[in-house]
Amino acid sequence: MQPRLNIHSAILADPVVGPGDQASKSFMAILSASSLSRQDVWSNRAQATKQLPTLSLMRGWSPEACELYLMNALIPHPAHALPQPFAFKGVTTACARDHEAFIFRSIVQDGSAYNHLAALYASDIPTHLLYNAIPAQLTAKMMPKLLSYKPSPCRRSIVRCSTT
Repeated sequence: MQPRLNIHSAILADPVVGPGDQASKSFMAILSASSLSRQDVWSNRAQATKQLPTLSLMRGWSPEACELYLMNALIPHPAHALPQPFAFKGVTTACARDHEAFIFRSIVQDGSAYNHLAALYASDIPTHLLYNAIPAQLTAKMMPKLLSYKPSPCRRSIVRCSTT
């Protein structure tokens, strides 16, 4: 017995899923490795806010996207709840780096994700795709095939976001 989800609409923001070719697999492996090696703990929010925008993770993001990420992706470090002298009042990312790396690695291991995404986009479920006008390498590669699926009439929107 599996739970059944009634999905009324979906919003995809710059989906990081590509066709199951070797270039996409290599790119996902690089993203996975970089996720594992990136810093994810800072002594305070100000330090994280100063450093994060300089990382390749956020290169090319609009100022609005950076601001939203910094506002929503940083949380108190779990050790803040520990008693003294073990408490740590710093911040960390809401998505732990090992979880993020697993997401990229699982995309590599499950080649059907891209086809499922394209099928969702062509389905009767209203699906809205937001992506950068100057797309990242993988997004640029996936867009032509994704957009080639014939959608249901008036059931989707495409929003190209400018980084300027």
